[in-house]
Amino acid sequence: MKTELSALIHQEKNNGKSIVVYGAGVDTTGLFSLLQLDEKEVDYVVDDNKAVWGKHIPGFNKAICSPAPLEELGHEYLVIVSGFSYQDEILHQLEKVRSDQLEVVILYPKIDLI
Repeated sequence: MKTELSALIHQEKNNGKSIVVYGAGVDTTGLFSLLQLDEKEVDYVVDDNKAVWGKHIPGFNKAICSPAPLEELGHEYLVIVSGFSYQDEILHQLEKVRSDQLEVVILYPKIDLI
């Protein structure tokens, strides 16, 4: 998983896409640690839980924010759905903003670009 996802992130970033991680829980903390991600690779961490907005993933210097900016991005972006427990709910949320500029990666049960 590590090599495949790291390669995808770097490829998409080099192609000018913003990288968004959707979900700010323990799965995301593990993902950042495993892949050694930082603000150079990830542009936004978004979450539906208002209680975490403004807080940070350990070792990541950008604040967690609302998913609302996804609707405002005027360029291509890749969303990594991080969080097994909320994956279906997040995918449902992303259906509302689905466009040609959005690509979605799920991590469970295996990495898949949908």
